[in-house]
Amino acid sequence: SNVKNNDSIKDGEYVKCLFSTKVCEYYNKSEITTVENVSMSIASITPTGATIIIKDNNKPPYVYGSWYKIEKENNGEWFEVKTKTKDYYFNEIGYEVDKNGEVKFEINWDDLYGTLEPGIYRIVKEVESKYIWVSFGIDA
Repeated sequence: SNVKNNDSIKDGEYVKCLFSTKVCEYYNKSEITTVENVSMSIASITPTGATIIIKDNNKPPYVYGSWYKIEKENNGEWFEVKTKTKDYYFNEIGYEVDKNGEVKFEINWDDLYGTLEPGIYRIVKEVESKYIWVSFGIDA
């Protein structure tokens, strides 16, 4: 199984182990935060992608990267969706907000995650070492 070498969990972390696959995953509950004067919304959604809009009212505004991850809700807790491959990357490009204080991202997660099953999900993005998110649902 994927158990930490020292088998310890830091304060604020938790672990979920599946006996069927003998795989353990570690999570940090304090990872998702709010960023002052920043919000994220979904303009459109499909089972394989979404258009998200980040609104930033800061002076000066943050710069945003292309990195994201998808998490799925299960019994009130969020777990990162497993990627189809371990070898993937995101371009290190900085996107600035437009004159309206917005930046739009067209995300196609088909190659990374595949088609999402029905459920409640969230897209997580990093902002200056903090994380923001927006949730969405996929119907059957």
